[in-house]
This record gives sequence, C-alpha cells and structure tokens, in this order.
Amino acid sequence: MKLYRFLAFAAILSLLTSGCGTMRNVQNAPEITLVKDGQSAYQIVLPAQTPNPGIDLCLKEVAQCLQKSLQEGSGALLPIVSEDKMSADKPYISLGGTALARNIGLCPEKFQHYNGCILSDRGNIYLIGHDAHGQGLEKRDHFSRYFMGSAKTAVVFMEDYLGVRFLLPGDNGIAVKKNASITLPGNLKRDVKPQLIYANSSSDFLYSLANNGLGCGGFHIYGGHSYYDAVPEKTYAESNPEYFILRAGVR
Repeated sequence: MKLYRFLAFAAILSLLTSGCGTMRNVQNAPEITLVKDGQSAYQIVLPAQTPNPGIDLCLKEVAQCLQKSLQEGSGALLPIVSEDKMSADKPYISLGGTALARNIGLCPEKFQHYNGCILSDRGNIYLIGHDAHGQGLEKRDHFSRYFMGSAKTAVVFMEDYLGVRFLLPGDNGIAVKKNASITLPGNLKRDVKPQLIYANSSSDFLYSLANNGLGCGGFHIYGGHSYYDAVPEKTYAESNPEYFILRAGVR
C-alpha cells in the first residue's frame, strides 16, 4: 500500500513540475477574444535574448507567419516586438522563452526534444517549448540542427486554433481560414509532444515543422564517412596502425 501511495504521489509531482503543469488553475477563466471584427489589441512578443542567433531567426520566422496568417484570416495586424520594447498595457502572445513566460512558471529548460505547450493565462497566450542547438553550439546553424519546440508549438497553435494549413513549402503553400473574429478558451492548456525526435526536413522551415520533418536535433549526422570520427588517428595511430591505409609503405 505504501508503494502505491508513493507512486501516485510521484506521478502527481511529475505533472506539476513539467510542461504546462506548472500553471495555476484557470478552469473558470473567461474566454479570450484574440480578434473581434477584424481588430485586435494583441501584440506578438519575442524574447529579448536567446542562447543562439539561429534560435532568434527561427522564432522571428514563425512570428512573421503567425502575424501574416492572422492578418490574412481576420484582417487584424498584430505588431511583432521584443519583450524589452513591448507595450505593458496591451495583452500579448508570448513566443519562445521570454521572461514573461518564466514569470508564470513556464521555463524552456523543463521541456525536452521538440516538446512545448500552448497556454492562456490572465488573457495572455504563451507558446513555449524547448529551444536549443542540438549539439549545444553557440554558432548560427541550419534550422534542422536545432530543437525548436516553441516553433513547433506555434505551428500547432496556428493549425488547430487559427485554421492554418501548411500544404506545400513556401508562402503559396500556406492556406488560412477566413474569420473576422477569433476566440480562444480562457483555460487553454495543451501539451505539444511530437512522436518523432528525428526526421529529414525539407528546405522550408515551417512546412517541415507542420509535417514533422523536424530535423536531426541532438543526433550527430555525418556528411560523409564516419570512420575517421569513430577511429581517430590521434587515438589509434600508434597502438593500432593496421586500422589505417598503407600507401607507398606509409600509414
């Protein structure tokens, strides 16, 4: 009996300390009016700083798609701002690991792989996930080398709550549902957990996210033969010279 009680407690604790489970109870929160009759008071807010310049570029591309989709579908144009330049008196859609998200207990470090969550709180909307270079590098890299959980989460938000469809790579392949007014549940709380953590991606970032071509993430992918990484010369040249080619009497 004690074991069952412990396991039940551990399961509850796990839910409370991961993903959207950190949030307060918003069961009775009023409905959110994101757009009404083609007008919106909302702003799209990006982090003032991220660990890698490639993350900045990915988040900006997703924010621009969200902005364009809302404008095409409803007529409302939401400004895209860094959180250090946002309007404090206006509601917002927070995208990525902003300080706004951290202030309510949503930390990107609590997510893994391409996971994230969609959450509404006090009239604001949070789209957040695990954003990091797959190898922990600081240099800018191709989007397929990143975990972009916030971007995947934003794409799911656009698909399921705005009626956006990513049918083909490029702007012409994006279809947007027409709706002059858009409302969302005030208690919106949804985990986004793609079933794949590795897949080939196309040349288009958003199309790849929508169709689960998420990239290689944390996997090291070789552009050619892996032998010389698996059997480095500095490690085996003296102890096992037979591992290397003999050419003109020299290894």
